[in-house]
Amino acid sequence: MRLLPLLIVAVLPSAALAADEPVLSPDRPGVGESPGTPGVGAFNVESAATLTFVEGDVHPGLQGTRIRVGIAENVELRAVVPDVVFQRSEVVLGPIGAGAKIAARASDRFSLSVVPELLITFDGEAGWRVSANGGFEEGKVTLWLNATTTVFDSDLHVFGGGGASVAIDSGGIYINAGREVVYRDTLVGGGGWWRLRSNLQVDAGIDLWLDGPDIIAVPQIGCSIAF
Repeated sequence: MRLLPLLIVAVLPSAALAADEPVLSPDRPGVGESPGTPGVGAFNVESAATLTFVEGDVHPGLQGTRIRVGIAENVELRAVVPDVVFQRSEVVLGPIGAGAKIAARASDRFSLSVVPELLITFDGEAGWRVSANGGFEEGKVTLWLNATTTVFDSDLHVFGGGGASVAIDSGGIYINAGREVVYRDTLVGGGGWWRLRSNLQVDAGIDLWLDGPDIIAVPQIGCSIAF
């Protein structure tokens, strides 16, 4: 696992030697991963600025940052950039990692993707995450399901959820919901996205984590770009 940062640096640039026309196929917004991948040798980069409201405190952050590169039709490699959350006098960093996406279309309407990732924290704890996704498209309406399992030496998270979106002109709106099975936290949220150019999309939304009487609100503004 100590070689993971070197693997990220070495593998991603090598795929850009014979790039196709960049395809913007963002995984955000909403829970789970899309069935799309960049063109061969093309990159997608996405991230979101967040505010986490919990117990009267507000914690700004930068989360969900991914660097993705297409290496074959319907296959990508990806770098997981650590989430950053500022909590009063400390900065909380998420794990760094690398992974892949394998996507497929079962028909014109049904699509699938699997995203395995290897992760390591800054304390040296190794882990992995696997996200399985299924989507259904009918006209401008898309429905999707997601199941994600995250395992570290001392921790297990199992999340199941999904959502629905409606495309409107160059953008759209979405809702999503899910539940963390082990810790029994419930997620509800929604928002919208706007395609500013063929290779640039922005989004805005809010997620609410419901844990008994406590509510953690996470509004976010995201951006996805292809090159």
